[in-house]
Amino acid sequence: MDFAYYNPSDEKRSCVVRTMTKLTGKDYQTVRQELTALAEETGYPDYNEPAVFEQYLAEHDYFRCMDDCGVQVKEYLGEDTFKGVVIEDGNGMRISYDLDGLFVAIGLVPQNEAFADVVSLNAYGYADVNEFCRTETPGIFVAGDCRSKRIRQVTTAASDGAVAALAACDYADGRG
Repeated sequence: MDFAYYNPSDEKRSCVVRTMTKLTGKDYQTVRQELTALAEETGYPDYNEPAVFEQYLAEHDYFRCMDDCGVQVKEYLGEDTFKGVVIEDGNGMRISYDLDGLFVAIGLVPQNEAFADVVSLNAYGYADVNEFCRTETPGIFVAGDCRSKRIRQVTTAASDGAVAALAACDYADGRG
């Protein structure tokens, strides 16, 4: 079965195993074991690292494209069922791919560069904070998708907001 993976921006994946079970048709435990083994082989602490995800995709013959490669999906092929895509590169050249499925991951690119002098950012641009959303700079708190964390969902972002707000109150009251 052929799949395409189109990712306009990169981020840590919180649903890597579930996504790959859907795409490969393999059971959850098998995919988790394969990803864990691949992470260990490549020297990463866990399978949630983008490099591990990308290598897993490549080993399973997935096509990957990011927005900075200048390729856009221009057309979806098929009438009643999905049959493929037509992509266009930056020079206007169109290429047709016959596919059984397409996974579109919009993703997130944090916009934290303006704070790099006062907040420690990891290699992906996310702010490093503790469990109370505190940075190493007193009085600066980071919540939601701007912070380094494993799961990026609305519920975790809302939770981060509450935690950061309480930590900020403690700081303002001289307790943190």
